[in-house]
Amino acid sequence: LPPPPSFDVFVRSLSISSPPYAAYIPTPIPIKIPQAITNVVLRTFRSKELRDIETATADPLIVRDVNASVRAGEMMAIIGGSGSGKTTLLHAIASRLGNLPIASGGVSIVPSANGPTGASPELPHTFGKLKSGGGVIGFVRQHDYLIPHLTVRETLTCAAQLRLPTSIDSKTRALIVQQTIVELGLSDAADTIVGGAGRKGISGGEKRRLSIGCVLVSFPSVLVLDEPTTGLDSFTAFQLLSTLSRLAKRGRTVILSLHQPRSDAFPLFDRLVLLTRGRVVYAGKTAEVLLHFAKQGYQPETDTNPLDFMIDVSSVDFRDDDAEAASKARVDKLIIAWKEEDARKSLLSPVTPAEGEASKSPQAATMSGERPNVLSQFMVLFPRSIKNATRAYPELLGHMFTAIVLGIVMGVTFFNLGEQPNDIQSLKTLSFQVVPVYGYMVQGKIYKWCTSLVVFDREREDGLYAPASWLTAEFLAWMPINMISTALYAIPIYFICHMRRDDLGENFGLFLGDMILVQLCFVSWSLLVTSMERSFARASLLGNALSIFFILSVGFFVVKVPAWIYWIRWLSPYFYSFRILILSQFRGRTFACEGVTGPALSQCTGDNAMRAVRVSPTSKISPMFAGLVGFNVVCFLLGMLLLTVWKPGGVRFARKQSSSADARKGKEARGAQIELSRSPVDVKADEIRLDYVKRGGKRVSILSGVNASFRSGEVTVLMGPSGSGKSTFLRMLSGRPPQSAGLLAKFEGSGEIQFNSSKISRSRMRRLCAFVEQEDDYHMPALTVRETLRFAAIIKLPSSVSRRDKERRAEEVLVMLGLKECADNIVGGEHLKGISGGEKRRLSLACQMINDPAVLVVDEPTSGLDANTARNVMEALRDIARSGRTVIASLHQPRSDIFQLGDSYIMLAKRGNVVYAGPREQMIPHFAVLGFICPPLYNPSDYVMDLVSVDVRSRRRQAETTARIDTLVHGWQHRQQKLAEAFGQPPDAADGLNLGKEEDQPRQGVVSGEGEETTKFFTAVPILLERSWRNLWRQPDLFWTRFQQAPILAVCFFVFFLRLTKGPTGAQDRIGIIAESTSALSFVGFLNLVALYPQEKTIFFHDYRSSGGRYSTGAFMTAFSIVAIIPEFLSAIGYTAILHVGSGMQTNARIFFQFAVCVWTQLSFGESVGIAFASYWSAMGLAVSLVSCFLTVASQSSGVFSASIAAFLDKIAWAFPMKYAARMMMINEMTNLQFNCTPDEVTSGACSAVNGQQVLDLFRFYDDPDKLIGIMIAVTVAYRVAAWV
Repeated sequence: LPPPPSFDVFVRSLSISSPPYAAYIPTPIPIKIPQAITNVVLRTFRSKELRDIETATADPLIVRDVNASVRAGEMMAIIGGSGSGKTTLLHAIASRLGNLPIASGGVSIVPSANGPTGASPELPHTFGKLKSGGGVIGFVRQHDYLIPHLTVRETLTCAAQLRLPTSIDSKTRALIVQQTIVELGLSDAADTIVGGAGRKGISGGEKRRLSIGCVLVSFPSVLVLDEPTTGLDSFTAFQLLSTLSRLAKRGRTVILSLHQPRSDAFPLFDRLVLLTRGRVVYAGKTAEVLLHFAKQGYQPETDTNPLDFMIDVSSVDFRDDDAEAASKARVDKLIIAWKEEDARKSLLSPVTPAEGEASKSPQAATMSGERPNVLSQFMVLFPRSIKNATRAYPELLGHMFTAIVLGIVMGVTFFNLGEQPNDIQSLKTLSFQVVPVYGYMVQGKIYKWCTSLVVFDREREDGLYAPASWLTAEFLAWMPINMISTALYAIPIYFICHMRRDDLGENFGLFLGDMILVQLCFVSWSLLVTSMERSFARASLLGNALSIFFILSVGFFVVKVPAWIYWIRWLSPYFYSFRILILSQFRGRTFACEGVTGPALSQCTGDNAMRAVRVSPTSKISPMFAGLVGFNVVCFLLGMLLLTVWKPGGVRFARKQSSSADARKGKEARGAQIELSRSPVDVKADEIRLDYVKRGGKRVSILSGVNASFRSGEVTVLMGPSGSGKSTFLRMLSGRPPQSAGLLAKFEGSGEIQFNSSKISRSRMRRLCAFVEQEDDYHMPALTVRETLRFAAIIKLPSSVSRRDKERRAEEVLVMLGLKECADNIVGGEHLKGISGGEKRRLSLACQMINDPAVLVVDEPTSGLDANTARNVMEALRDIARSGRTVIASLHQPRSDIFQLGDSYIMLAKRGNVVYAGPREQMIPHFAVLGFICPPLYNPSDYVMDLVSVDVRSRRRQAETTARIDTLVHGWQHRQQKLAEAFGQPPDAADGLNLGKEEDQPRQGVVSGEGEETTKFFTAVPILLERSWRNLWRQPDLFWTRFQQAPILAVCFFVFFLRLTKGPTGAQDRIGIIAESTSALSFVGFLNLVALYPQEKTIFFHDYRSSGGRYSTGAFMTAFSIVAIIPEFLSAIGYTAILHVGSGMQTNARIFFQFAVCVWTQLSFGESVGIAFASYWSAMGLAVSLVSCFLTVASQSSGVFSASIAAFLDKIAWAFPMKYAARMMMINEMTNLQFNCTPDEVTSGACSAVNGQQVLDLFRFYDDPDKLIGIMIAVTVAYRVAAWV
């Protein structure tokens, strides 16, 4: 294929500011307060001392005065420490800055005159913010956004079909995909599912390479990659960099950021940009960089990686005050030196885009030809969406299961309806309620759209397709599933409830068609609200609040809708559906009503029953179906429009949290004098095997008979290529199970792990081991680094240590890991930008180090760190080991001096085969005995990683490297004889980590009670309360939403009910207000939970499984419940004041209090059910569906919606607080209440009840309210206790 057009990139005087603090009005969709008002408020209400601290420490610029250029055919690396501004600079080049303002300068991307295509001179370009990459930029983000249920090959094929011009035929695309798979070393995983939450797939390193491959297949002219080698082993990383270098040599412009490049990668880069704290230390040709540093008096030592040297010399060491002062002075000198050098070079030979006209050659035009049109995009996206939908087994089965359960529950709720007045009332209720009940499942659809739109937003930034093609593909792919689930819901209802049987075919067809159309309306409606807001909690609040208007405008719960909002019914799918069902079930029908006399007899005529809800018997059904179709189309088109023009949400940038107290404590804190008595623990793995058994019985080996020992006082390093089982082995060593295998798949393992020669339980292993996982998502996003460490210290350190010493210990660890500079920065999360990825990695390690655990297991502690910081972290781990602890860590790309910090090494090859397990100093001689001699002046870790990795870039290489690995595995299996020959040792002495070393005898038994310490309940609860409350308070949209949701719901209800009357519709209106108050509130409680609990749960589970300082589930639930109960009860008071008092219901102090308690119990009930389901199921989408189903069952069985509920379900309903709430509200409201109805209104059916007692008789409610409230509170508390259990 011909190369793409060539482009040069120029960065001139670029400075990027940090965004000003933005305040928002906490509405369902937060509204930004004008910046001028925010600034005035901050100046007025923040103390002068705090403002002085912020002014002294704050730097308004993230990147300052950057000048750099890279030509076509060159590869430029941006290197520097964590938080130096590498990612921000890359985003500026790729035009992905978002809301970060450019303070000065800009980026220019212009056609090159030097590319192989022979293009003409560059186009003139005005420096400034680049609005669009113009289709020439391929951008690989730091995080992976992939479709979870496609295979690697399918993912790359879809990317090629969407990104490549239509002029390239399918055969060529297939070859491009295959070549990309081979180049990136993905051959073994080509037909493996990508995987995601709840389903195991490819490894993290393979996902990283797949993300890169999705961009590479498009042949971009300018390729920008943010940390492409993070998470990759050194062999795979070097292969990737070599591939990128070859691409550059073919006329591409490649720009990337790196953290820990190996030494032989140095000559691959044509240009380097070295940053420190947002400033440039060097930006120029790679060949001149060492000469520049030599002029400043800094030269690398012999055999030192030049890239490591440059990062070391330009980094600030925050581990002590003297080192910090010296390193800052050195860095400032380097910054000034480069500024002067850059100014001199600019005067001598200014580098600016030349003026002229560019004309692409015919070959260049080939690669930049016409991309797929909307129809072609749809033809690619539709099969992709079908595969992703049908392979999501847990969510799919959960969706079908909830539909069946809801259908059966609704059937038994309105069981076998007869022809008595109570059955007629139940049939009317069923005709209305059958749609809202299934509408409650809209929560699952909103969640589905929220998760799908995350990938859509990223792909739309790359211009892969039009929103119309993606949206149509998603809608049509899910349509059969939605139709089948609707049928599974509707069929049981129709026949269990014994709905109208005359003209069965017609009436059942109308019922089923209505239900399917309404279901599609819900899908379109959930799409519309998620198009406006991506956050699930806020989108659900918005969707449900607006749905209230749709439901109440129907005219069932509120018979006489106020005239000023009467028009809303014509926008409501509930209105059209209710009309269809009420007409098909009642028109022209006469009920038997045996033994019925008096006013109740008027309701035994179907036409009269219809008039009672203001439906004319002469209405036509066809316009109602047209209304449903119209609603569906309008929502779909509006959603499409919003996806095209509106970009909601995004990441907000956190404001630095400073206080004089924190600053003073940080300066005063010095090393804590804490002595923790822990017995040394030796860990031994004996014949550990683990197989992944797929559906159908196919086995994939993950670990193949691993034998290893891990001694206290030593750092044992685990190394191997991606997919060699390192992370899985570490999880097993620390007592954690492997990740979920997926539906109908499983893990099968054997072998034994011993602690001090004793086999202990998995829970005991977890208490002895602190485990630092690869992911860093278990921190409170709105806490600072210092606060996070202090809370961890207070919780984890023993009660014998004073709080002051605990805080000193936190400060000591903070300084030890170089976190002093970001100590008062917000950690950040998914929607809140805080500290950098490298800083978050160190914070995770600090939280586990803080209580000095007996065994510290760390999965890739240096991943995402620059070379200097990585070395500092490994030095800290070595110091921990020397204190008698056992340290086990996996590494991907250790530099040569980091290699020397490990005492012992375990090398794994593919499928978890051991090729070496022994002391560091004997590893290279061991491979030399096998005929593999490490060259002099070569990083041993890089050499060994190259040995144990499979090169899949060609069949010949793959065969050769596979044979070599087989030789290594075979050699290690016969290690005793081999090493006896090499070192003259007797065969029985050459075993595992004891090779050639004199060691003490193995320790026997783990000290009783070691690792069992738990934080006392009354110590943990106040700390957890403070931590959660502070985290919630700093997220005002979440904080105030918890107070607002119930009152907002009450306002929505009040708009329709207004002041209740005692006229003909008085009884029905009161039944409606009680029905809504006992059905919707539990969902509000659940939505409050969804916004906060998943984050809290992740942190609790991580803390609970960690070594030392464990706090009990009871302490966690108590703290969480206290944080929740305050906004719950206040919002219940607000709901009661607005709806109960405002609408004019009967009230006094007792009734008001009981109504408010009813509201609170339902909010708490919804939250408790959500806690139970969300704790058990890790897949939040499945949990949302199941909770919605459960709450729907509970609300429908309350007794208000149906007077003909099946006896067994009526008894089960006593287990739900809605049963008691409905009875209490109804009795308090209807007692001694008279309605003003004329005889004609009674006869015509317009008046459904003449007094409150008639309503109570209809529902058979005769209980004592005081007794009900006591039982209801007890049931609510029992559910919270059950959630705790």
